Amino acid sequence: MQKRSLVATVGAMALTLALVSVAAAQVWASPLAQYQDPGSATGNIAGNSDITLKSPGTGASIAGDRILVSVQVSGLKLDGVQINKPNQEGVGHWHVYVDDKYAGLSVSDLVSVPNDALTRISKGQHKIAVELHGNDHSAVAGSSRKEVTINVENDMSYDPGTGSPAISFVSPTDNAGTNIRVEVKVKVSGFKMDGVQINKPNQPGVGHWHLYVDDKYAGLSVSDYLSIPNDAYPNLLPGKHKLAVELHGNDHSPVTGVTSQTIMVDIAPAGPTAVPATATGAMMASPSPMITGTATSSMMITGTATMGGGMLVTGTATSTVATPAVAIDSSMVPSTPTAAMGGGMMATPTTAFTVVAVPTNSLPTPTAVTAGRAPGLPRTGAADSGWLLWVSIIALLAFAGSLLLRNRSRGV
Repeated sequence: MQKRSLVATVGAMALTLALVSVAAAQVWASPLAQYQDPGSATGNIAGNSDITLKSPGTGASIAGDRILVSVQVSGLKLDGVQINKPNQEGVGHWHVYVDDKYAGLSVSDLVSVPNDALTRISKGQHKIAVELHGNDHSAVAGSSRKEVTINVENDMSYDPGTGSPAISFVSPTDNAGTNIRVEVKVKVSGFKMDGVQINKPNQPGVGHWHLYVDDKYAGLSVSDYLSIPNDAYPNLLPGKHKLAVELHGNDHSPVTGVTSQTIMVDIAPAGPTAVPATATGAMMASPSPMITGTATSSMMITGTATMGGGMLVTGTATSTVATPAVAIDSSMVPSTPTAAMGGGMMATPTTAFTVVAVPTNSLPTPTAVTAGRAPGLPRTGAADSGWLLWVSIIALLAFAGSLLLRNRSRGV
């Protein structure tokens, strides 16, 4: 009886260990399945939204009649049609402030001040701030206000004037060639633009303006500017397109008696994009120029080289090199009256260079990464739960053995 009890106890312990090991393996591996790179996320997640103030920069001095504020928004869909409607997760717009006073809103990456919300900015030092807001104008949780201090060199004012409402293009001009990103600037007269009133009852002479690309809605604005592509019109293809601007009331209905303005533009294809990289080393020329450093694929190297005789070479050299990293060796070619360095670097007086990728034994050894685990990411089942799998197998074998012993003890 004692032998049977011992066998049963061992079997129960083995089965329990097996079940616990399997469950632990699943829990240990689960964070990787739930992990999602924020840079590849397609949804707009509340609390992960953010705004970056790209321009103006801190300490900038600005003259003229407008301050153009540019931002970059992540994790939030900018939608002017939803302003003043019930809040939706991951949908909203952004506000701009001058010296903590509301100065308008935007649903693209641009807004200009002064405008109808803040009609005057005096000469001197001012604080510009931007902040994400939901449909009901409440600040988006988890996103902080960004601000800079600038110097305004002259008084600025905005006055739409009186008379009949009207809107016209300032830029681009009709039949102009533009880049893939288009900044549309308009002039509005005899009409007050008010983002706070969007989707509220109509008021005479109050509203906003819409942009259309090939007769499709492409966003709205309550300042002089609107950029495309944007969340309302995310895909702007190269080629000829019709742009139209039109004044609308608070309820988005076209303003009676105001003619929409139309132009044609020719969007150029996007050019090749250089892959950012960091080079370490020095550029020297004695007696022949030499560029040394660590490079990765499609690396851009910038720097200044002083050549024998006091000649200064400045510019940018671009070369596609192999991976893993190699050193860049630039050997001098006999001087010619007019020549250029490979990748666009110019010498003055001009001297030709050939950029060649050569192996080097002095490169740093790549850092080894444990299989199945990347730095800063959750542990993975492949690397960290493997030992749990072996424990599970051993425990199951022990359980099977205990059953066999019990059967033998019974004389089966």
